[in-house]
Amino acid sequence: MMEEHVKIFRNFFGIADQVPQLSAISGDFGPDIHHIVPRGRGGGNEITNLIALTRQEHARAHGTVLPRLTVGELQTAQRRAIQELLRETGKRFEDWDGQNWTD
Repeated sequence: MMEEHVKIFRNFFGIADQVPQLSAISGDFGPDIHHIVPRGRGGGNEITNLIALTRQEHARAHGTVLPRLTVGELQTAQRRAIQELLRETGKRFEDWDGQNWTD
């Protein structure tokens, strides 16, 4: 069963089941959906707090592999990915209800 934050991410970016998502950092296959601000520190499942990462990048985000990816680097990459999607699709961020597109 797919975790809720993964469903939200895939719905936002229009990624069908069984289709791999790409890392917002490297553009390589990014199987891990990471909470930029951890849930234990108040981060939620908002699309602006979720990012696709490779396994190596995910380890860097958690600091288990160096150099560490900072929250700022992750937020910048995710903003860029969101802006690119909106530009390519003509969708408006206001039409996202947190779970699905309302248009």
